[in-house]
Amino acid sequence: MMLALKILGVIFGLLMAGTGIHLMCVPLAAVDALSAVIPTVLGIVLTVSSVTRFIRWTQLKSSGASDGLLFWESVLGFVFGVSLLLSYWLRASIAVSFSLVITLWASLLLLSKGITGIVRAFQMKKANQTLVNWGRFTFNWVLQLVVGIALTLIGIISALNPLLTMAGIGIIVGVNVTIYGISMVFGSLVML
Repeated sequence: MMLALKILGVIFGLLMAGTGIHLMCVPLAAVDALSAVIPTVLGIVLTVSSVTRFIRWTQLKSSGASDGLLFWESVLGFVFGVSLLLSYWLRASIAVSFSLVITLWASLLLLSKGITGIVRAFQMKKANQTLVNWGRFTFNWVLQLVVGIALTLIGIISALNPLLTMAGIGIIVGVNVTIYGISMVFGSLVML
């Protein structure tokens, strides 16, 4: 079971990283692609990765080593993933530009990731631990705090300027998806 979760995490992490790199390389086409293939791919990947995060949360909860942050991330990712999967039908049923709705959802996701990153950084500092140690690179609480603050600021800016954000959504979402995909790969590789 754990090997299957590890393999799924690596595969979907690589898919997310590849999608993020594509969004960063072609940012103007990404706005058009948001109404076609990208929401479906991201929806599938986010939904499946959220389910695997929820499974991981239940395993950690049974051992007493879980907090609510992993649960929150899995629920928010699941809701965002399902809404992306339903984006074709949602666009037909609402009058608002769906690119604006996706921009606001992405802002919420970035803001949530940033806030949970900040909370996790202070939890790590309090516990005096590192999150992951990969040889020379140690993902300590300071780096977690910097990433959390950056994601929070990007989420706030995206929420305050949704029309401006739509112009650069390929880059903003691309960076987040790439970082999330890479962290999924490394997180899956170090998963017990």
